[in-house]
Amino acid sequence: MPGADLVDVNVGCPIDHFTRKGMGAALGRQPKRIRRIVEAMKRAVAAVMAGRGVLIKPWLFREAIGGYEDITPDDRLAIYRRYVELAREHWGEDEHGLTRVREFVAWHLGFWCRYAPRRADLTWPGVQTREGAAFARSPLESLLARGDEAAIAWLADRLVARDDVDPAEAPAPSAGPRGPADRDESAEG
Repeated sequence: MPGADLVDVNVGCPIDHFTRKGMGAALGRQPKRIRRIVEAMKRAVAAVMAGRGVLIKPWLFREAIGGYEDITPDDRLAIYRRYVELAREHWGEDEHGLTRVREFVAWHLGFWCRYAPRRADLTWPGVQTREGAAFARSPLESLLARGDEAAIAWLADRLVARDDVDPAEAPAPSAGPRGPADRDESAEG
């Protein structure tokens, strides 16, 4: 039988065995290569689906077209605010709708906090390790890199309420589990 119904290009697998060979999540370090792969897939198959990498870095497709972008914290916040506006349009402005918006914003913040830019020496953050806020160039960037529940809840509330985000007003980091993106997915069966 010629052709295929589905082609899966995994650019999210963090397993060292594959990333050392340039596969899986290591492809995320090569936007031009991803672009060539996606273009070839587009010619061969009308559709492309993206996964976790776009949850962490919503501008990934723009990078696939134009190359790496060093997104400022203010630019990232603008992208997150746009997501909130789209979510409000989808779920509505009533209490139920805003509750759903907040739930999804908090869930996304659990992924968005994983973003780390390319390092000053032009190397990339490790796939198996979290950079934390060590790369942060501003208080806002430090806040956006936090994945603790206190930061996620505070940011979700500010974004949904369309309030200003002043890092000086954010709560201190909380102990305990990080956002939903950090739960052990193998245990979710």
